[in-house]
Amino acid sequence: MKAQYLFPHRFKKIGWLLFGISLPICLLMQYSILPTSGVASMPAILSDEGWFHFVRPDNNAFDFFGILLLLGTLLSACSAEKYEDEFIATLRLDSLLWATYVNYALLALALLLTYGSSFFMVMIYSMFSLPLLFLLRFQYVLYRNSHSFSHEK
Repeated sequence: MKAQYLFPHRFKKIGWLLFGISLPICLLMQYSILPTSGVASMPAILSDEGWFHFVRPDNNAFDFFGILLLLGTLLSACSAEKYEDEFIATLRLDSLLWATYVNYALLALALLLTYGSSFFMVMIYSMFSLPLLFLLRFQYVLYRNSHSFSHEK
């Protein structure tokens, strides 16, 4: 069975590189260890000032590295494995379902246990948590299955 909607395998390395660079930078900027700056005006569909105009955000760098993080997780998660077969496709689907369940469980807990500006931070983390949970689960299951097959040989 050919996976039609996956990127070619060569994009996986690019995705891991983008992910590996952007995640620490985003975390360092989030906790004000690295400075962020708003150097350019950006078009906004909606902001505090209204609809359809240009704004000068405080954190253009965070936006840029956030997009790189999303792109990195997308490329890493949605690139075909070197040998993509039905078993890998099943692992991929099971991992995505598991990640969705865990993500929504964490989101439900956050709705019950966080308030104010902390809730806003939880929502920002929620944008990135589903692909991250999927990547963690999928890579773990691949690793576990590759070792169980190597011990059987």
